[in-house]
Amino acid sequence: MQSGAGVSSDQNMHSVLDRELSDFSQDAFGHRHFSNALRNLIEGPHRPPFSIGLLGSWGTGKSTIKQLYLTSLEADSTGPNGKRRKNRFHPITFNAWRYGGDEDIKRALLLHVFIALGGDEVELRRSLYQQVSESGQNRRNLGEWLKEAMLQNAASATLFVLLMAATMGIIWLASYGLGLTNQWGLSVVLSVGAAVAAFLAKNVVDIRLKSPTLFNSQSVVTFPATSAEEYERLLIKQVKKFRSGAQGRPCERLVVFVDDLDRLSATEMVSGLDAVRTFLELPLAEGAEDFGVVFIISCDEDRVADALSRGRGRVNPELPGSVFTRSDARRYLDRLFQF
Repeated sequence: MQSGAGVSSDQNMHSVLDRELSDFSQDAFGHRHFSNALRNLIEGPHRPPFSIGLLGSWGTGKSTIKQLYLTSLEADSTGPNGKRRKNRFHPITFNAWRYGGDEDIKRALLLHVFIALGGDEVELRRSLYQQVSESGQNRRNLGEWLKEAMLQNAASATLFVLLMAATMGIIWLASYGLGLTNQWGLSVVLSVGAAVAAFLAKNVVDIRLKSPTLFNSQSVVTFPATSAEEYERLLIKQVKKFRSGAQGRPCERLVVFVDDLDRLSATEMVSGLDAVRTFLELPLAEGAEDFGVVFIISCDEDRVADALSRGRGRVNPELPGSVFTRSDARRYLDRLFQF
């Protein structure tokens, strides 16, 4: 590029960086008004759970609206009873596009929120993917114990008698064949028989009085459980742990931003929307009426509606049964977004 006449070659060209803004002083297009509206919905009197659709085509400033809200949340120290806003509203951002392809969007969302709330990913994967074996003791009743003791001792005594009789018979036949039929022969038979009996009692047959244990060893094997329901159970447990550990900083609402949903395939979009719907139905507020979840889904409604309607034409079983046209897809989205 050649510089124009009278223009210094080191003069900076006026330009605007196409990236989301987080500074209100740089907001030249009035996104602060949408950010304030978003704040009023998230932190207003409406009782969660509910979802908000932040809708607009690519490049219209959805990410800037989110960033301006997060900036105001972090900087604002005002609040009722001296509670800071950032302590009352806990934001989490989930980029759906990052988990497209081979990843299950629903499980990825649950896992992402689990870790964002302080969950241990290593412990989570161990409980979900590894087979765990545990050994324990199970107490037996007296009847079973007596029965086993009698059977064990009777079996030992019977085996000893049989072996002893067989041994004495063999020795007697051997001594008879050698002509040892007098008193000396009988003494030899008895002596050898006693020695053999002692050997059998010590090394072959245990003729001691046996007492079986009162406890049975029990092995319990837990197989991997990678279903979405298992993720939900662990997430509910982690949410309760997160809130109980935030003493003096009670979290009133979990604010989850879902970005770039419209960059996914039609099947993945539906999976992502279904994940949001499932998340909103989780009993996260049990025993905590002041707690709830708010979802903010940023997407291009036209692209989502078009993908949903075209996906039905390809006979995709993941799509809602009522979606056949773009109008059906828009009504489907209207039912998902409360605002």
